Amino acid sequence: MSGNWSFLGSKKNREILAWLAGGLAAVVVLWTAFVYFHPPKIDGGEGKGKGGVIASHGGVSVGGNVWNSTINTSPAPLPPLAPPISPSGTESAGQPANPPTPHVPTSAELVDAIRHRPPQVSPLGPEAVPSPPTPTTVDEALASLRAANVAFNTPDKARLSNEFIVQAKLSTRLRPEELQVLIDEPGKRQVATLNVSDRMAATLSGGSAFDVSPSGPQEQWISESGTTEWNWQVTPKSAGEQSLILTFDALISLNGKEDRRTINTFKRRIVVDVGWPETAGEWLEMVKKTGENVSWIWATLLLPVGGGIWAWIKRRGRPSEQTKPNVS
Repeated sequence: MSGNWSFLGSKKNREILAWLAGGLAAVVVLWTAFVYFHPPKIDGGEGKGKGGVIASHGGVSVGGNVWNSTINTSPAPLPPLAPPISPSGTESAGQPANPPTPHVPTSAELVDAIRHRPPQVSPLGPEAVPSPPTPTTVDEALASLRAANVAFNTPDKARLSNEFIVQAKLSTRLRPEELQVLIDEPGKRQVATLNVSDRMAATLSGGSAFDVSPSGPQEQWISESGTTEWNWQVTPKSAGEQSLILTFDALISLNGKEDRRTINTFKRRIVVDVGWPETAGEWLEMVKKTGENVSWIWATLLLPVGGGIWAWIKRRGRPSEQTKPNVS
């Protein structure tokens, strides 16, 4: 003990010990700073968990506190592989690198597709659709009428003696916009909804201002899958604002027997502005048709009158019995 005190009592020894203690303190401070700014890596690499846990043979390494935690061992999904590109710029599957622009159908292609679209068939077959019962009263017949669409052209202008066509098409399955494009004749196209029976009569009348052919009601059976069509040839006879009347009548049957009573389900007034001829050809055509009409009038009127005059002249030329001389 006295040796230790004698060692510490020396001033030189105390300086050495102080220097050693200061150096040791400096080392501790430097090590603490190094560990603070450069912490050790937690994961030692693939297959090595925290705390030096190493997994092998497809195992999973987990380190740290895993108490009351869920461990998902499913592998992460791999990103999709891009198909290899051939030197020609197309994919190996035969698809082009840049997809083509989608085809936009023209109006003619849409009309053709609508014309040839197959009818809608029940998935249970046609035999699964029951036929409606035959009506026995007028009220039952009216209730049995079904909805349909009709499209027709309305020429707003015409010329005297220049013939034009009025066309009407009826369908029980086509939508208005689909039926409208099927009208082939010029003029404004109109679409309307009406009630129809199995047989319909369409009439286009023009009064004294138009010659309409065919005239009178035109009866047709109504198709369930296709369209039913009517066409009229119309020739204006009077100038100015004239009217055509388009009507549709449903023909009903009671107790299986057709009743000629018609039920009007549609009526539309078509206004046509009829103008005078503008060209020499139109004037000649009008004069020709007017002459044909006048010739029929003259033939109808003059033949009876001419026959009466001829008979009167023959009677005048025949000698009367009272004027004959008496021979004695």
